[in-house]
Formats: sequence, structure tokens, C-alpha cells
Amino acid sequence: MKKRFFLFVALLCGVSMFTQASFTVDFGSSVKSGSVYSFPDLTVNGLAGDRGYVVRIMFTRAVTNSDAINLPTVAGFTPHANSTQHVRVVNITAGATTGELQAYLRCLHVL
Repeated sequence: MKKRFFLFVALLCGVSMFTQASFTVDFGSSVKSGSVYSFPDLTVNGLAGDRGYVVRIMFTRAVTNSDAINLPTVAGFTPHANSTQHVRVVNITAGATTGELQAYLRCLHVL
């Protein structure tokens, strides 16, 4: 049986405390290895100089107890203490560029 899941990524971002930036995320095609999905073609687009400070990744449809979003371990990217296996919130201490966000999100895995 083919597993279907839908993910949503929201980025809180800005150039400074008083300006807002905008990023778009395209997951591209998922790749399945065993029971794990990854997104090697994921792209993040935004303007030069924009930085992301919080990433929220969540399933948008019903999930089971065995479903989970596994985050990579990267310096400066800290999972929020109230994150769950189905809704992950990551704080980014110094903010991240589009390239850094893209590299981070390409390393996440969905079970």
C-alpha cells in the first residue's frame, strides 16, 4: 500500500526585527528508502539578505502514531521543547539564509 502524507512548512523570517521577508518552499519529488521519505530536490526561494528564524513543519492530514518527522542535528537549529513527532518547530539562533534553510530541510526525514 502506498503511503500518502502531506507536509506544510512555515518560516518566520525577516531582515530585521521591523521588516518581514518571504520564503517559498517547493518539496519537489520525495524519495522512499524502506519506510523513510526524504526530499533531495526540495528548494527554498527568497530574496538575498532575508533570513529565517523559525521553521514549523507539520503534517496537514490525519497521521498515525508511527508517523514522525525526524529533524537533522545542525548547530544553530534548535528544536522547540514543545515540538511533537507530528508538528516540529525549530528555532534558528542567528537566522538562516535560503541556502542554509534549503540544506537543512533537505536533510529531514518522514517516517
